[in-house]
Amino acid sequence: MPSSAGTDRGMVLVWAAVSLVVLLGMGALVIDVGALYQEQREVQNGADAAALAVAKDCALDDCLDEYGTADHYADENAKDDASNVPLVCGDGPGLAACSDPPPDTDGASGWVHVDTSTHNPSNEANDTQVDLVLAPVLDAANVGETVTASAAAAWAPLGAARTIPLTFSTCEFTAFRGSLDPPTFPSERGYIYLRDTTLAGTCDAGLTGGFGWLDVGDCVSQITADQWFEDRPGSSVPPGCNPRDWRNREVVIPLFDGTRGVFGTDDATDDAEYHVAGFAGFRILGYRFDRANRWRIFRCPGTTSRRVACVYGEFTRITATDGEFGGGDDFGARIVKMIG
Repeated sequence: MPSSAGTDRGMVLVWAAVSLVVLLGMGALVIDVGALYQEQREVQNGADAAALAVAKDCALDDCLDEYGTADHYADENAKDDASNVPLVCGDGPGLAACSDPPPDTDGASGWVHVDTSTHNPSNEANDTQVDLVLAPVLDAANVGETVTASAAAAWAPLGAARTIPLTFSTCEFTAFRGSLDPPTFPSERGYIYLRDTTLAGTCDAGLTGGFGWLDVGDCVSQITADQWFEDRPGSSVPPGCNPRDWRNREVVIPLFDGTRGVFGTDDATDDAEYHVAGFAGFRILGYRFDRANRWRIFRCPGTTSRRVACVYGEFTRITATDGEFGGGDDFGARIVKMIG
């Protein structure tokens, strides 16, 4: 008859074996699942960053090396600087079409889809898997896992944005050799004069050319395309604005394609309004608004008076991630947003 001591030793061994399995399972849960969770965050962040980066390139009318761009941003978001980008596709200049149906792209000019996955250079046998530490003890076949992620981003003309209250006529876009039909981006630098000077010129149907100020209160305000905004008369910079902040910078400018009311010399005589058609980027390279606010321009060209106001610069393609998606004419200022 077996002794009770032997039975106890047998039970201890059984409980030890069971406890070891439980501890290994808990370890696998904590260590291996934690590693997979961290990898999932990294490849998803990489997919998001890659989709936004490629979309920004595409929004500037050139998707460039879309795989190179996506791979760079995917790697930047990986702790080991390594990630795979098996697929970049979508609807944009130079992008391959996706085989799957597109996401919700209502109002978009184009979109891009990016897939990312694990890249583990330290695993020579299978560099597409995350190495598992304790899981192989429980199951020899479970040595690693591949983690995948995907993201989609789209772009469209800015429909609304927070901008400075400076507004240009759409004629100036045309005068700088730009066009909406056929789509042609301005290629020249030049001067834009205050709208109440003869140098500002006129457009078809008598539209005033040049620049003016929107009476919107704060220096940076929400402006929406296809709406009317009151004119602020005069050439002086609106209160709260510091044009030094605009020097040699690309700023988003609302463009007007219509006016109504009467332009006056002060608030009492001025009831004019501008109709904002859309937004453009503009690099300000010089200005003379008034005696206190001038930079690089002592006297506006073609004038004999130092009271004439003008801005010098060039239109630029510009992207933003803050603003409303579509709704305005496309003058080269575009919004880029995640859509999936």
